[in-house]
Amino acid sequence: MTKLDEVRNIVGVSVEDGIALCAGDEDLYIELLGDYLEGEKSRALEESFTAQDWKNYGVYVHSVKGTSLTLGIDHIGSMARDLSDACKRGDHSFIEANHHIFMESYRKLLDEIRRIIQ
Repeated sequence: MTKLDEVRNIVGVSVEDGIALCAGDEDLYIELLGDYLEGEKSRALEESFTAQDWKNYGVYVHSVKGTSLTLGIDHIGSMARDLSDACKRGDHSFIEANHHIFMESYRKLLDEIRRIIQ
């Protein structure tokens, strides 16, 4: 099984959408998944959440949203979009209620990609 086939088995990842945004280049897609791991925002998100630094939290979660959706990582991208929108609205209750669920899903995804890519 190739790395790409393994990524296809990750729930919430639309590999074909991600490859389409990479002009059909499968090797580039795998390379960008590696970049996604290198640019992961777990620590920054946790630190800004703990400090209730909603401005920076919004920046980090917006970044996760954009990179996730670009790579076809729709589930995480959608969750990050909701959190980003909540930051824009100043809806801290929504963020507090959903942050931990998001982080659990985000970390699980990162672990799955790491297992495949590295």
